[in-house]
Amino acid sequence: MSSKGIFGIIDRYRDEAFRLLGRLIEVDSVNPPGNEHNVAQVLSEEFEELGLKSSSYEKAKGRTNISCSIGEKNRPVFAIVCHSDTVPAGDGWTFPPFKATLKDGRVYGRGAADDKGPLVSAVLALKALKETKAKLKGKLMIIAAADEEKGSTYGVDYLLKVVGLRPDFAMVAEQTLSESLEIAEKGTLWLKLRCRGVQAHGSMPNLGVNAIQKLSKVLSAIGEFKMSYSPHPLLSGPTINIGTIKGGIAPNVVAGEAEAILDIRYLPSQTPEGIMKELNAFIESLRKQDPKIDVVVEKVSSQIPTEVSSDNGFVKVVSGAVRSVLGKEPKLIGIGGATVAKSYLSYGIPALMYGPGDEKIDHVANEYIELDQVITAAKVMALSALDLLN
Repeated sequence: MSSKGIFGIIDRYRDEAFRLLGRLIEVDSVNPPGNEHNVAQVLSEEFEELGLKSSSYEKAKGRTNISCSIGEKNRPVFAIVCHSDTVPAGDGWTFPPFKATLKDGRVYGRGAADDKGPLVSAVLALKALKETKAKLKGKLMIIAAADEEKGSTYGVDYLLKVVGLRPDFAMVAEQTLSESLEIAEKGTLWLKLRCRGVQAHGSMPNLGVNAIQKLSKVLSAIGEFKMSYSPHPLLSGPTINIGTIKGGIAPNVVAGEAEAILDIRYLPSQTPEGIMKELNAFIESLRKQDPKIDVVVEKVSSQIPTEVSSDNGFVKVVSGAVRSVLGKEPKLIGIGGATVAKSYLSYGIPALMYGPGDEKIDHVANEYIELDQVITAAKVMALSALDLLN
């Protein structure tokens, strides 16, 4: 069947898209605790109705990952990777967070965009290819992974390291407005600034050195800290966020210790070691102005920057699919956040991010997704599978 024939079938799935998205939104899969097994149960039923078998994998009870495949050969495997957990609903909702509400073409509910809407697109792509009996010389695999919102220990990392579920291509179905391809991600570096002072009685602060005050001097100046780097064509410059701060043991005690954690997003031209060296030199310059500043920099964690070349064949295929569906060139973008694309790329698996929804709507009250984008993304996913696997 031609691509136009596939598109026509997917256009007819609009009501089906809302029905399935409604079922998924009604499942509370807030992480923690996750309870992704409830989402997996819904998907298992949906796949069974299509005459397809699914496979489930759990690292811990209730933290279910589910996959379903179609195709005539075992390789190559094109995986569309979604996640089934969500963040908490929080306050400030106009619409019920765990009941899908359709208004003006938008579906509201927790997880509508992140990531149950993209999951629906993937299922619809699979359904369309099954309905048309497409001859795929390989496997299209849909994965609904657990634990993405809390680091993927029970999800993609487990699937890659333990289960060995390693596709040849991975489309991470996240929010790119159904029109852009995310092919580069900044690295993440968390640094702890540990400040040491001299503890004393709160009534005699002159006898101590207040670690909170000294750390505050460093944090107040952090905006002046300039990192050296080479610009990247898809990524903005490095950023620093003061994420947490704590110190002191009681109001009537001069704080002897205080600490803060910085979240630094850095570029491929930088390294954690280089950033720490520059930050230590910056703190030393502050110490010359105030010798009582005593701050030690410690690395908490880091993730390297990743990217897939715009010349990669996988990127070209998905770009071509977007072009065929939308009639325009997709925008290739980079982001400061981290997705599970990093995990696949670390195994040498070409990976990119594409899907319906707007990342600005993630994690907020009245989260929503445009139903048109769900349909558009399903077309791109189906066409990408046809091109990759034929």
